[in-house]
Amino acid sequence: MGPLLFIIFVNDMEIGVGGKLFKFTDDTKLVQAIKGLGDNVAMQRNLHKLSGWVDVNNMAFNVEKSRIMHFGSKNGNFWYQFGGNWLESSELERDLGVLVSVDLKAHRQSFEVRNRANRILGAIRKNVQCKSREVIRTLYTALVRPHFEYCVQAWPPFYKKDIVILETVQKN
Repeated sequence: MGPLLFIIFVNDMEIGVGGKLFKFTDDTKLVQAIKGLGDNVAMQRNLHKLSGWVDVNNMAFNVEKSRIMHFGSKNGNFWYQFGGNWLESSELERDLGVLVSVDLKAHRQSFEVRNRANRILGAIRKNVQCKSREVIRTLYTALVRPHFEYCVQAWPPFYKKDIVILETVQKN
């Protein structure tokens, strides 16, 4: 019943807010295309509306964890305030376990997946006594492969260097 009540409680958060508001448990994102000064003013107005909602409902956003990401070459890189605090700009953020960069390329995510998978493979090599092909394949499928497949729709490795990075783990 708790999650349902929380959803009902935050359901009115987007009333009067322009742009697109994404809510997931304790994570909220406001997304809006900024093509000029008018859009910048509208985004700041939306942030003020959210700040007002927070005050009215006795809630709190963690402003220290809040960031601005500027996507696209035509973006004016404007600065914004939330609740009287200036928001920091960021080039790279983790969103539900996936690294998102302002260029929307998957290089950093590929490196991170490779490193995590290599650590797991190392642990398998170090701790598993039976090195038969069947046992190793089963452990790989259960412990390593999910890291390659997690949210792959959001970070498809389509650059050759990203594919090579990930294939090195599979060859090992």
